[in-house]
Amino acid sequence: MAFFLFTIAAIFTVLAAIKLSTYADVLSEKSKLGGLLVGTLLLAGATSLPEVTTSLTAVVLDNPDIAVGNVLGSNMFNLLIIAVFDLFYRKEKLFGQTSKSHAYTSSLGLFLGLMVIFALFVRTDISILGIGLDSFLILAVYIAGWF
Repeated sequence: MAFFLFTIAAIFTVLAAIKLSTYADVLSEKSKLGGLLVGTLLLAGATSLPEVTTSLTAVVLDNPDIAVGNVLGSNMFNLLIIAVFDLFYRKEKLFGQTSKSHAYTSSLGLFLGLMVIFALFVRTDISILGIGLDSFLILAVYIAGWF
């Protein structure tokens, strides 16, 4: 029964993602926001809601390994999706068709990923209100990256 419910939820998630992508495309065309901004903020934010819910639930259940594994695994899977699309979309290189403005976003994402790796390997006892200093630093770099 759990596999059946999971499959039904996955189907609804895929259908919702297709609609979200369609609406994001329309928003980027009809507004002055542009594809990069709509894709980075609106679409990424909306499609990340299941991951946020999963990670939040894992944190509430005091299982940080599930929370971190969910986020890092999702990021790796998203990169795999891009690579597989590039393998099968052979008309032209996938990355050759994208805007150079993605270089900044990807650099910021890479730097944030390196900060996470550093935080996993270098343990610090410094915390503010029970939240690790490394989490505050990652948040600060993420926010600063938008300016």
